[in-house]
Amino acid sequence: MNEVVNYINHLQKNIKELSDKRDELNNLSNILKKDRASASFTFHQSDGCVGIEITSGFREEEGLPVSKLPEILLEEGLEVVSCISTKVNGKLLHSMQCEVNSNSESVDLTELRRKISNVIQSFSCSD
Repeated sequence: MNEVVNYINHLQKNIKELSDKRDELNNLSNILKKDRASASFTFHQSDGCVGIEITSGFREEEGLPVSKLPEILLEEGLEVVSCISTKVNGKLLHSMQCEVNSNSESVDLTELRRKISNVIQSFSCSD
């Protein structure tokens, strides 16, 4: 009978430890999700050139899918001239410089903002 009581106490201790670890991991997960959802972007336009800066709380190994952006830019009549990614204050900064495609007369920045926003939001919510 004494061994059964000891075994039950041992199991209760394990349950408590695992429960504490689960709560700690859930808290960490919530913090990371808040960071991931903190992506923002800005546009600069002048003389047929468009600059896009995207700042995100994504960790480097997770990275925002920048590879999806050139396809969107091409659809909207832009060609990527340069793309630079760097880490600033613990966040990733992606800077893209684009020119209006010679086949396009103008760029609909409203539609471009919507599409880029959708990419960022879908990636932020994919967990």
